[in-house]
Amino acid sequence: MLNPRKLLLVEDSEDDAFFLRLAFQKIGFTAPLDHVLDGQEAVDYISRTGKHAALIAAPPPRLVILDIKMPSLSGLEVLSFIRTQSQFPKLPVLIWTSSFLHRDHDRALALGATHYVVKPLGHEGFGAVARQIQEVWLALQMKESATASAAGIRSAERPTSRS
Repeated sequence: MLNPRKLLLVEDSEDDAFFLRLAFQKIGFTAPLDHVLDGQEAVDYISRTGKHAALIAAPPPRLVILDIKMPSLSGLEVLSFIRTQSQFPKLPVLIWTSSFLHRDHDRALALGATHYVVKPLGHEGFGAVARQIQEVWLALQMKESATASAAGIRSAERPTSRS
C-alpha cells in the first residue's frame, strides 16, 4: 500500500487555489492536498520547521505545485531551496504560473522543475489544468508503485546463504 503522501499547493491567490480545488473536485481527483500561501511557508512546510514542525514524522509531499510570483520568497527561490536539500533532490515540482515568459520557463527547468503549466486566464480553464496535474500525480503513483514492486521482487530473488 502506498503512503498517503500529499500534494502541496503553494499559491498566494486564494481565488486560484479555490478554483483549482473545485476543478479537482469536478474531475473526481481526490488526492490529499495541503495549501500554503507564500514561499516562506512552503520552505517551512517542506523542511518541517516553524508552524509545520509537527509534521516532522510525515512523509514529504509527493508533488509540489508551485506558483512563481509570491510574497516573501518567489517560487523559483523555493524551487532552488528544494533542490539544495539532500533529502529530496528529486521531489517532483510542477511550476504553475501566469507567466508566459520563456525566461521564466527556462529558469524553472534549469533549477529543476519537473513540469511547467501556465495558469488559465479564466476560471473555466482550470479543468484542463486539473487534468494535467492529475496525470502527473497518477504517473508518479504508478512509478512509485512499480519501484516498490521491483524492490520486492529483487529482494525475493536474492539468494540466501546457508551455513
